[in-house]
Amino acid sequence: MVFIGATLNIALNYQVLFLQSINATALLIGIAVSLLSLLEISMMMLVPAALKHHPMRRILLAAALFFPIRCALFYFIQDPGWMIPVQILNFVAAIGFEVIGVSYVDKNTPPKWRATGQGLYATAMYCIGPGIGNLVAGNVLERFNIRSVWVLNFILGIGGLMLVFIALGYFHR
Repeated sequence: MVFIGATLNIALNYQVLFLQSINATALLIGIAVSLLSLLEISMMMLVPAALKHHPMRRILLAAALFFPIRCALFYFIQDPGWMIPVQILNFVAAIGFEVIGVSYVDKNTPPKWRATGQGLYATAMYCIGPGIGNLVAGNVLERFNIRSVWVLNFILGIGGLMLVFIALGYFHR
């Protein structure tokens, strides 16, 4: 979750700088940023239906897969208009870890350790990962350019995907 948290927050924190670097209008920047919240709210209402058709493990793996794909797409975007379709990938990934991930930890942690499990999950996902990720991304931006931040984010996303793959036990089958 450290890698996933880093990837998610780097994308959130550096997308405005990226949009400015490709000459996006202020309106498009506002739409791209606010679109995430609107999509996440509507997606949260669909979570119960998704869980009826797909196991939590599969949703988490799919969510982890969307992070590096999104970062790779950010790297190649030249036209600001492409940000809107790419933002759609974020809400699926974010819901996977903000809703399904919390439920997965709760379901798979012994009752007397649930608070500890949730605390560790939240600390990795929302504190340690974003803190380290934003620090490293800031240094990459300062030394190179905004596109290099997406390369870093892609690498972190692949690392997170592999660790989620291992943690969910897909190598044991």
